[in-house]
Amino acid sequence: MTATYLHQTKTGHVTALDGTSIGDTIVLIAGLSTGSLIQITMKSLKSTMEVLGTTTGINTPIVNVHIQDEDTLYVLGSQHVYVYLYSQSNCSEFKSLAETMAGRNPFCGWCVFKQRYYIEK
Repeated sequence: MTATYLHQTKTGHVTALDGTSIGDTIVLIAGLSTGSLIQITMKSLKSTMEVLGTTTGINTPIVNVHIQDEDTLYVLGSQHVYVYLYSQSNCSEFKSLAETMAGRNPFCGWCVFKQRYYIEK
């Protein structure tokens, strides 16, 4: 299967991409020209995508990203190599604060007022 996808946002364009599957979840990590990351999770190729974004503090174009395992992401900026610990979980799977914290996904938070997860964008 071949797919072409162009993502252009106010935060830059995609300069690096890596993907994997964890259980029945497809996970893509895209590095942007501004140093930001986008995480895309899907249950299948026909399901709705959950797109999450974050800044990395790199502030230079991301040249390469590599998902080593469930907890480790290597990010190569145009000047340095960075290692991020993260979770490839889908935020909507968390049903409590404890589950959200255990998931270690920097894109997911817990609203104490609404008692539900939220997605950091």
